[in-house]
This record gives sequence, structure tokens and C-alpha cells, in this order.
Amino acid sequence: MKVLAYGLTLDSEFPLDGLLISDKQADVRITLKDGPCLETESKTIHLSSTEILFIVPLTASFKVSNGNLIEITRHHQDDVRCRIFLLGTVMTLILHQRGNLVLHGSAIDHHGQAILFCGPRGCGKSTLSASYQKDGYPLMSDDVCSIHFDRLGNPWLTPSYPIQKLYKDASMALGLSLDNGTAVPNTPNKFIYPVAHFTSTPLPLKAIIFIEVKPILKVDKLELSLYDVHKYILVNIYRYSMMNEIQKTESFKTISQLTRKVTWINLAHPKLDSSPQEIKQALDALLT
Repeated sequence: MKVLAYGLTLDSEFPLDGLLISDKQADVRITLKDGPCLETESKTIHLSSTEILFIVPLTASFKVSNGNLIEITRHHQDDVRCRIFLLGTVMTLILHQRGNLVLHGSAIDHHGQAILFCGPRGCGKSTLSASYQKDGYPLMSDDVCSIHFDRLGNPWLTPSYPIQKLYKDASMALGLSLDNGTAVPNTPNKFIYPVAHFTSTPLPLKAIIFIEVKPILKVDKLELSLYDVHKYILVNIYRYSMMNEIQKTESFKTISQLTRKVTWINLAHPKLDSSPQEIKQALDALLT
């Protein structure tokens, strides 16, 4: 089965229903076998500069090599949990090996340009993205956002796949039926939803919006120095602790390219679910 995720064609023995079908030559091969696990805690082992082993007890072990091979040893018949790790953390390791900048966030197609929402867990990234989707702006990526640069040094955001995770209160505020979602294992009140409006081709990255929860709504365009960019972006690199030293060094060089290439916006809000229209009006004024 060949499917598309993060701009890559995956030739997978593990079932990946719900992703877009691809007829292109495979970029990444995914193999699957069943076997026991002797570990009791999650563990990451750097086998070499191009190989990493990620172990999740009671789920699976994933050996990730050369940016083009994932070998899964499944320890438990919980394919929902295995799939979440595969499409999230494990594909992030593939993207790190391929030299992409991977941020923790949610991204939308905003008039043919990518807008990326970043911030700490629970700040409302996916909720704001889903609210924009209700207004007709397609999703590009949720949770894991992959950025690459063209020959002129311009950043592009590559779509992930047409699925989004939302907490129960956000789902209800946006009018989504919990019956249409799949519960995320071991994560109370969070659900996985298929996305109808999805952009499947890379788009130039126009803006990065940093979200934080504060008592008063405030939206500001930022003028960031190279130091500021590193400070803001480093805390949002997805699975930074799992990168090897070579990848971390390269990420510093990559981040530097962003400094004057995108619009930087800081969004502070008291409670995103209660005032999405007001927030979007303030953001749109800065994005036009």
C-alpha cells in the first residue's frame, strides 16, 4: 500500500487507511513484524549517525534508518496507538534524517500561503486551525509541521495528512460530533477526526504565529533578531531531544534562514474557544 504523508510516498506493510493514495515511487519503505519487547520504559537509542531505535513498550519498536526505512516490530495488537507513534514521532525522525525543520504546531492554507500556529501543549493551536477550517481555509498539517527551503532560501511548508486531533471541549465548541472521532489511547478527552478540506501540495510559508494563554487578548507583529528566532523556534522543534548532535547543529543553520523570510506574530488570548472570530479578525488584519 503506497500512501502520501509529509510530501513523501510511503510503501507500507502497516495499514495506513485514511491517507491519500500515491502512485509515485516510494521515498520511505515501512516493514512490519511481530515480536516481544524486553523493555519496560520508552527508550531512544542512537545506533549510528543515520540510524535510531525508538522503543515504546506494549506498543512497538521502530528502527529508523537513512531517512528512507522504518522497520516496525509490533509488541501488541493496538494498531491505533502504533499508528499515532508512526505518523507522529517516527515520521518526525525520518524528516530529521532528511534535513527538514520540523515544528510542533498546526498549519492552514491561507489564500495559497501557509500559516503556522505554534505554542505549548493546550494553548489552542489545533482549535484555532479547526476554526479557520470552518471558514473554508484547508488544513495543511496538525501536530507535526515540516518545513524545507528552496534554492533561493525561501521556506515552504509540506502538508502532512488529512487527520486532526482535538480535545473534547474544542470539538464541542466547533460543533464536531464525538461519534465521528476516534479516541486517542491513553489521552483522556482527545479525539482523532478525518479532515474534509485539505491542501496536499507544499505552499510558501507566510507567517509563524506563537500562541500563549494570557488574561487579555493581544495580537502583535514581532520584529525578531536572529537570537530571538532561535529562542522562539528551538522550543517548538518537534522531538528536539531525539535529534543527534549533527542534526541539532544543522537545525541552527536552518533556523537562521527563517529570520527575514516570514511574518512573526504573537497571539495572547484568555480562552480561545470563547472568541475565535475576534481572534481571527485581529490576525487577518496583520496577515493581509
